[in-house]
Amino acid sequence: MDFTQARTNFTNYVATFGDSNHRYKLKYDHSLRTETAARQICASENDNPQTCDLAEMIGLLHDIGRFEQLRRFDSFSDAKTIDHAALGNEILQKDDFIKSFCADEKLYPIIYTAIFNHNKYQIEPGLDDVTLFHAKVIRDADKYDILNFMGFESFDDLSRRDSIADDEISDEFVAGFERGKMLLRDDCKTSLESYLFALGYVFDINFKQTFVMLKASGYLEKLVARVDSPKNHEKMEKMLADALAYVDRQISPNSQQ
Repeated sequence: MDFTQARTNFTNYVATFGDSNHRYKLKYDHSLRTETAARQICASENDNPQTCDLAEMIGLLHDIGRFEQLRRFDSFSDAKTIDHAALGNEILQKDDFIKSFCADEKLYPIIYTAIFNHNKYQIEPGLDDVTLFHAKVIRDADKYDILNFMGFESFDDLSRRDSIADDEISDEFVAGFERGKMLLRDDCKTSLESYLFALGYVFDINFKQTFVMLKASGYLEKLVARVDSPKNHEKMEKMLADALAYVDRQISPNSQQ
């Protein structure tokens, strides 16, 4: 795969949306970081260069639907607009646009399936081992970088508000972290809960390397630390502790991860 040309074509595609909305650049930068993370995660599990090339390409393309979504709806909310993963596949399939990034047609079903599954609550059943592996890699890489930019992206971009510190956090929401399973979006009743929802991504990570990267990055701690909310401090610290403890258990030499 010619990644130099693929990145150029990706950059040129994003440029067609103009620069009037800075959120295009946020998703562009996220795509490039996810590309890098996907290769790093893949390489920890598979030393085949072609396999890692494919994982990296999926990382680059996984959010290609976001730009058209933002143009149409001025929103990144799939629930309120359109499934950006399905839209991304539609864009790649139209007029064989995918050939601008990958010439090997045998890989297209894997790319499309991994992209389709990257934003779902669970991976669809029945995938073959190779496709399932790539679906897991892109889900890990995407979540890893979401936890990154949640630590610095403005609250206005995240929730259309300057501050979410005065929001409430329910006891039920906090208890969800004790169960060690990723929450449902419907569990979030306030903007602060929607923001802290990302902490629960750790319960849906597939590979030990991703946990190692999260541990080293400090992303979880940064995500919580930027919300100055004395009334919610104890609850936030409890959720953070549960998430960090889960990460530590998965990194442990005795882990079956």
